[in-house]
Amino acid sequence: MAAEALGIYLTGASATGRSQRDARASLGGFRSGVRAEVLVCDRPQALPGVAVRYVAGENGAGIGQLAAVGLNTLTWQPPGAALAGAAVEVLAGARAVLRGPVGEDEAGAWIEVERTGTENLAGVESIGIRDVYNNVIGGAHIFAAAALAGTAEHAAVMLVNEGAGDITALTVWIDAASSAGLAFAGEAVDVDGAIQVIATATTAPTGLTWQTGESVGTGLVIGTLAAGAQVGLWVRRTVGPAAAQGPLETVILRLGFTHAAETSAAALRGLYAVQGVAQYELYAELGHMPDPATDTLRASGAGSPLAWATALAAGVWYPVVYRRNSWGLLGAAHEQQPMVIDGAGDAYSGPPSIPQVVSLTAVSGGRVTLKAVYHAVQDSAARRATHWRVWMNFDGTTPDPDVDVPYLETAMNGQRREVLSHTTGALLDDTEVVAVVRTVRDLGEATEVWSADSEEVSATAVLHAPMRVRAVALRGGHGLTYPPAVGPEGAVEYLDEDETIRFVFWPGRTEFWIDTELVWVIGYDAQAAETYWWYIPSEWEISTGTVSGAASIAGGVEVVSPTELYVVVNQVRRLAIDVTAMTITAASWSVSDDLPVIVPTVGAWGRYGDTLFPVWDPDREDYRPVVRVTVAGVDSAVNYDATLDQAAVEALW
Repeated sequence: MAAEALGIYLTGASATGRSQRDARASLGGFRSGVRAEVLVCDRPQALPGVAVRYVAGENGAGIGQLAAVGLNTLTWQPPGAALAGAAVEVLAGARAVLRGPVGEDEAGAWIEVERTGTENLAGVESIGIRDVYNNVIGGAHIFAAAALAGTAEHAAVMLVNEGAGDITALTVWIDAASSAGLAFAGEAVDVDGAIQVIATATTAPTGLTWQTGESVGTGLVIGTLAAGAQVGLWVRRTVGPAAAQGPLETVILRLGFTHAAETSAAALRGLYAVQGVAQYELYAELGHMPDPATDTLRASGAGSPLAWATALAAGVWYPVVYRRNSWGLLGAAHEQQPMVIDGAGDAYSGPPSIPQVVSLTAVSGGRVTLKAVYHAVQDSAARRATHWRVWMNFDGTTPDPDVDVPYLETAMNGQRREVLSHTTGALLDDTEVVAVVRTVRDLGEATEVWSADSEEVSATAVLHAPMRVRAVALRGGHGLTYPPAVGPEGAVEYLDEDETIRFVFWPGRTEFWIDTELVWVIGYDAQAAETYWWYIPSEWEISTGTVSGAASIAGGVEVVSPTELYVVVNQVRRLAIDVTAMTITAASWSVSDDLPVIVPTVGAWGRYGDTLFPVWDPDREDYRPVVRVTVAGVDSAVNYDATLDQAAVEALW
């Protein structure tokens, strides 16, 4: 026994060794019989018959490896270690300490396991080890009012020599990675084995000498701790006044000591968060998209717009506005509009956006129809396109807009959503047509800028195209009907008795409304190379976080109140919609190409394993899913677009 000889326990028990598990109640007095939790482990594929009872702080966060190297023996390889420690026999019903390899970096990296089964041990397990929020060393989160006024909070643990011989040279110091404002102090126990008790965490203990040393040489030297002896250790966190928000504040105390002629170490670790005021932040960089984690904050404020008064160097600037919530977590980018600065210091906002939903379709009479959409509202007035330019080849080759003469140029109408629709004259049968489209802005004085090229689209002219028919069931047999069935035109599905929460269906899109708030619009266009889209108005904050809890329904959308909704999978809440806070939260957001082809006629179809949100596909004449919520989070056919506000999204149609 070396590192594990030093036990670290909560305080606040009614007598020495009694149970007291609440870290918030660890405010001095008698030692609890419960160890202070400093790290926790995640075991998605646990070794059968083996429980991990404690993870020592010196392991640190990361991935460790628990391996069965014999029918009754285990080894432990701490995170970051190149090798495992010595094998230890663990018999059924017994507990054992598994240590890391002998070496300075792994001193004190041990875990305690219990053999809970009788089957032979076999296999290797990767164990995720992570720091703990709000444990005894991390303390409670600091909310906005306390952070603004400033606060100091205290907690106490008891250090106990659980070994057979003396612990000597026991020293405590602060790890340099800890957040500012940390201090600690030792306190000897009285004749009953207790230290002083404070009423609340903000009550300061008396008669202590607070230490702030950040190295073994400047730390608190407790010295010798005889076998069975104990000493109190107080921790104080001081925050503010006017403390900055922080979602990940770290507290780490290091302990060094010698036991049984071995030099060893321990660590007290924890996390807490500091709440501040939510704000918008402007980042701007020359030549590349800014990274808020590394690039300079140019301006901030409670609302948008933000102003950064400076002379910009020539080149392409990329300004981006983010919203940081009150806990310091950064949301998705709200605005991403590149700006081009010329040598004279004059600016325009860059080229117009690329055409979208571009399609080329064979129609009757040997003609082809070209369609494209330009969302003018996405571009600022200074970069908004003024006309279309089209290149079209009739021999199956791809046009080169930088070399070829345009086939068509036509002015736009000044609408928020511009639509190009052009049908050629009659072509020879089997003519292969390929087209490319650009949007162009006329800057005056014979100067213009243009978008990137659209994806190339193609179609083959057919002089005698068959009309589409649809098979239907008729009384007495089967039949054919023409024209094809028409999808819903403004049909509504209500989710609540007051008829304020609803899905509204249109050919090719579905709108999700909560009263006057548009939650999202999903869509699909089979004529545009099977294009999907998903707009979430920028008023909503999209976040990644844990969503859980039992639901009252098996699947679909659960309406708890007019302002609290959940998307449910297998009777568990997996996506949360908070109308008051204007947040949409899920555990993950990803794109998938394996969504089902068709689903029943509903706004949200909850089935075993997922809930699907479809749109009416006029081409297939059925409902096609665009967004899927699973037990793991959101899995959609296309990334959501949260760059437009609600008014701009509504103006697209």
